[in-house]
Amino acid sequence: MKTKVLLGAVFGLLLMASAFAQNSDFQFSISPEELSVNPYEIAVYDILIENQGQVDEVYSISIQGIPELWYSLSHEAIEVPSGEEREVYLFITPQPSEEDVYVGELLVNGISQTFQLNIIKEHSLQVSMPSQLTSCICEQDQTMIVVQNTGKYEENIELVLSGDALEIIEVEADIFVVEPNESLQIPVTIKEACETEQRNYNLEVRVESVSSYASAFTFSTVQKKDCFAFELSYPEEVSTCANAEQSFKISVTNTGIREDSYEIGIEELGYSDIIDLEPGQTQEFEITFMEEEEGIYGIPFTVSSDSVSKDGLVNFIVERCYGVDLELDTDELTIESGKGRLTNPSVKNTGTRADTFGITSSAIWIAIRPLNVTLLPNETQEIFVYYSPEFGSVGEFDVELLVESEYALDRETVTVNVEGEIIETTTSVPEETTTTIEEATTTVEMNITTPEENITTTTEGIIEPPEINITKPTGAFTRVWNKILEFSDSLNERVEGLGINKVLLSIIVGFVIALIILLALYFIVMSG
Repeated sequence: MKTKVLLGAVFGLLLMASAFAQNSDFQFSISPEELSVNPYEIAVYDILIENQGQVDEVYSISIQGIPELWYSLSHEAIEVPSGEEREVYLFITPQPSEEDVYVGELLVNGISQTFQLNIIKEHSLQVSMPSQLTSCICEQDQTMIVVQNTGKYEENIELVLSGDALEIIEVEADIFVVEPNESLQIPVTIKEACETEQRNYNLEVRVESVSSYASAFTFSTVQKKDCFAFELSYPEEVSTCANAEQSFKISVTNTGIREDSYEIGIEELGYSDIIDLEPGQTQEFEITFMEEEEGIYGIPFTVSSDSVSKDGLVNFIVERCYGVDLELDTDELTIESGKGRLTNPSVKNTGTRADTFGITSSAIWIAIRPLNVTLLPNETQEIFVYYSPEFGSVGEFDVELLVESEYALDRETVTVNVEGEIIETTTSVPEETTTTIEEATTTVEMNITTPEENITTTTEGIIEPPEINITKPTGAFTRVWNKILEFSDSLNERVEGLGINKVLLSIIVGFVIALIILLALYFIVMSG
């Protein structure tokens, strides 16, 4: 049962399709299939539509492949009774164009048929110029527009230019005559335009015949470029340390299209240099900066070529990275000549970086240990300074202690007072000394008695002489001794009359008596 139903449905569809095919059967044609005309002449095509179906039908007509503004259709839709035919007309007015042949397509109810339109160009022009031009700012250049008459007749031609490139170009002629197969070059001047910026300018060039339909056009781009341009690259801010050399670099790149020379000048640093660069080449200038004091220092500089100059500024932030403090334990010393004195000052790294310091003095009679110390930031170390002035030197001396590294130093002054040497002499005398002089049977005895205490002599005064007790001699020597006493008394009286000090007198008398005794002994020995 199901099979019969399906077969009936299929048979019904086939009958309906057959009936539709009979009702929609039609034919159409276009004539002529090919036409040749001049620009602006009229080309007419006849379209014939025949309804071969059993019912009246409406047919839609459209055209493709021909510029829409060139053609017109007498009907875009038309009703054709069954068994009859109708005509539709296609009118075309071709415009001057670069194309010589156009292949059109006629569509009737979606079914297509092609036709051809040939454009006869008895009047024909061509125009050309470089599509891309480059010119340097502040330099004048020239190019050419070439116009060619490819038609059969002489043409009076007008040159029409448009676009923003008119700001920078000039043309010497705008109307001229060109014979068939003749070419004409029209000079175009590109201005210096120093006030313009680097950019592209668009130019449209159109040539139109005044005497015919012939025309042609082309486009070009004119680039005004900084042929002698350059770019700078440098650090705008540099952090550095006081008393430390800091190098920085200024980079110059030739971004122009010509070789150029560049001069750099940094007046505050006394630096200048000149280099030559090819297009696209880069050169670095390395400069050294150093400042003793903390702060912010702006260093301006200038880089210039023959046509371009640029200024720059580098800010240096100078910090106290290195510093030292010499702390004395005393700034004044008193030393006895020929002796020494040890002190213990200290060295402190007041910077923010580790550093090595050397310690020296201005006097050769000062010894220092250690001579070098390496300290971390804020670290302190004790050192030993020994003062020993040269023997015999007396007075006040100002000596300098110096602590120094490559980037930092500190100095302090120490006053050294050197005093003269104090001389002390100590003499010890025995309690009793006995001297015996013998001659035959006569004996002389001298008993010299001194105090038990020691006698001290200094440079500050003269001591009292010891007391001398003399025992009178006996025997044959009595006469000699009496003569000595008489001479001593006589001398004593005379000296007292002169007012001489008694102590000095005692010394003189003792010396004379001793001399007499020695002479007496001498004669006794010689006579024996």
